[in-house]
Amino acid sequence: MKINELLEKLNLKRIKDSDSVEVKGIVEDSRKVLPGYIFVAVKGEKDNGTKYIDEAVNRGAVFVLADGKENIKPVIPFGAVKNIKRVSWKMVSEFYDCPEKKLKVIGITGTNGKTTTALLIKKVLEQNGRTCGVIGTIENSVRDKVYKTNNTTPGSAELLKLFYEFSAAGANSVVMEVSSHALKQDRTGELEFSGAVFTNLSHEHLDYHQTMEDYFFAKKKIFSKTEGFMLANSDDDYGKRLLKDIKGMKSYGSSGDYSFEVLKNDITGLELEIQINKKWKGVVKSRLIGLHNAYNLLAAFSACIEFGIFPGDVVKSISKLDSVNGRLEKIPYRAPFYVFVDYAHTPEALKNVLGSLRKFCIKKLICVFGCGGNRDRKKRPRMGKIAEEYSDKIVLTSDNSRWEEASVIIDEILLGITDKEKVSIVVNRKDAIDEALNNASEGDFVLIAGRGHEKFMEEKGKLIPFCDAEIVRRVKVV
Repeated sequence: MKINELLEKLNLKRIKDSDSVEVKGIVEDSRKVLPGYIFVAVKGEKDNGTKYIDEAVNRGAVFVLADGKENIKPVIPFGAVKNIKRVSWKMVSEFYDCPEKKLKVIGITGTNGKTTTALLIKKVLEQNGRTCGVIGTIENSVRDKVYKTNNTTPGSAELLKLFYEFSAAGANSVVMEVSSHALKQDRTGELEFSGAVFTNLSHEHLDYHQTMEDYFFAKKKIFSKTEGFMLANSDDDYGKRLLKDIKGMKSYGSSGDYSFEVLKNDITGLELEIQINKKWKGVVKSRLIGLHNAYNLLAAFSACIEFGIFPGDVVKSISKLDSVNGRLEKIPYRAPFYVFVDYAHTPEALKNVLGSLRKFCIKKLICVFGCGGNRDRKKRPRMGKIAEEYSDKIVLTSDNSRWEEASVIIDEILLGITDKEKVSIVVNRKDAIDEALNNASEGDFVLIAGRGHEKFMEEKGKLIPFCDAEIVRRVKVV
């Protein structure tokens, strides 16, 4: 698209003698600018894009879009607008021919369960004739193409580019995880969701939100952007608030519009009897384990029904699905005990996973975990307390310590643990996994928590290749 053609669509001033200038792309990150790109200088909560205009110009930017409140004088043409986020969304949307309007987008929000629920929905839709993309923590993908993911929910320019590429690949729907950060920062812009699901809310991200109320209201914002179905977990306290506050929202849980009864819950998987408004009843079988996954399954089931898939077809599809990568994933191992890797990095998630394993484990339950650095410190002792309650042995270690010292983080986790005899401290995460596996006996369960699917560990500004599952596969039991 020519630059003046794009500016006219936004009612911005044309650039003199630039009718032939072709726009090659639009980005909000100056490091991604290439010749012919437009750079959108957005002011964030910690940084200001105007600081990087010179870098963008040096990289070949042909136009800068900036907040009208900023006093800038770049050496190339620029547009100063009042609501930069809204104008930026419209600019990128027009550039990519409004891809968000060609897709039905389902948003999943909540503290825990977003990834599993989103991937379950994607797979069910694909097995029932839809071509569905997914955007989330583990990956952004459509068909066989996988895109790099940095945040659970990308910035608006990247998000619209993904929508464009998904649509070009033949997708007619997208299921995406929507974080509280993204909602508060308005990364989803003018997007209207075709459906939205609220899973639950518990202690997390309070380094950013400060209070649970602020965290809750950020999550709630998705429903003001939803023109289709809305679902909330009726067994969650915050879900109950949503159901009370929002007209037309449907419930899922132990009772409500979509309800379940657990028929089987063991190490081989789940079997649920599901009812829809007490009119339809069916049995869902899944290889996923744990009560928390019963809720994820019901959320996915409910969303697929609301999306137009027949109940019987959803039941058949779910029964074919394997566990989600890094979500209570059982790692094949050559020793006579079980090893699991899980992303649990919040108190509630760790409680859910350990609580599930505790029911199945008749011998020793060993938990390896740490907490991320430069994040909510209040959750550290809480996670220590939970690990002590459910585990027979705890190995405390590093986990994305970032700019903090891992030993300091471990000390804060220890504040929540009374019985220090249960604890081993092994700062090096590989050695910690090694110790746990070599101290496990026949019939024991080993849970390695906190990182799940992640392939890199962040320390002192560096990303170090590290995958818990791969480390498990390499360890030689002595």
